[in-house]
Amino acid sequence: MSLLKTFFQSRRGNFAVIAALATVPIVIGIGGSVDYAKMIAERRKVLGSLDAAILAGAKAPPGNEVATANAFFAANMGADAKTYKPTFTLTTTGDITGAVSGSAPTSFLKLAQIPKLDFNVANKASLPKIISVTFTPTGASGWYPKTIFVFTKDKDGKILMKKDVITYDYNIVSGKKTIVPPLKSASETYVLGSTYDTFGVGMIVWDQFQDQRKGSTKTYWSDAADASKRLQVVGKCRPTQENHWEDGGDTNYKDFEYDLTCNSDNKALYVSQ
Repeated sequence: MSLLKTFFQSRRGNFAVIAALATVPIVIGIGGSVDYAKMIAERRKVLGSLDAAILAGAKAPPGNEVATANAFFAANMGADAKTYKPTFTLTTTGDITGAVSGSAPTSFLKLAQIPKLDFNVANKASLPKIISVTFTPTGASGWYPKTIFVFTKDKDGKILMKKDVITYDYNIVSGKKTIVPPLKSASETYVLGSTYDTFGVGMIVWDQFQDQRKGSTKTYWSDAADASKRLQVVGKCRPTQENHWEDGGDTNYKDFEYDLTCNSDNKALYVSQ
């Protein structure tokens, strides 16, 4: 009993044990800040490579955006490229997005069973903005009179510009088609400006089977949620996109056909997420 009493009364031994135990969280706390700083540095390096890759992809020729971004990221990361697997995507709103996940190994936080610190980075860039569009009619048919127009809208959906580009009329008695301007004539280029948010093409259809453009009309917009019911699109506007409209008489999508060639300002607008 006297030995146990002496042990518990010994302040020198207890202090050593307490000091040793207290040192562990202190080391983890101080060392953790070092590990965190290393992770931030690694994250900054990866984000810099991702940003450069996204911008390179945005300025690449049409169809090569994603491949260019991947190649640029790998070149920037060098030997570390195999560690990361970025994902680059072209969006329907005209952006190229990039995202990648990574981690940095720890030295001190391993004492707290934290072998690594994870991080995620993401960003996007707008593709070069379309400032003008070249319209080339390739086909027109059907009974209904109709007009194709180009338009731009702001972010709230307000129409900024709407311009007719070609008209079609059919005389059901004589079978005569009147197309202005004529098919396969010299292409027309329309300037869109740079302040718009949405660009598209629309079609106005008259419901009378004659060339007098009487009766009621229906207007179809390429940016409408149900546009695919009337419009089939092949390719991208950069460089050239085929468009095939259906006016409602049947389902062959040959009532108005034309090519769109979009011209951009060759600048990528950087947008941080």
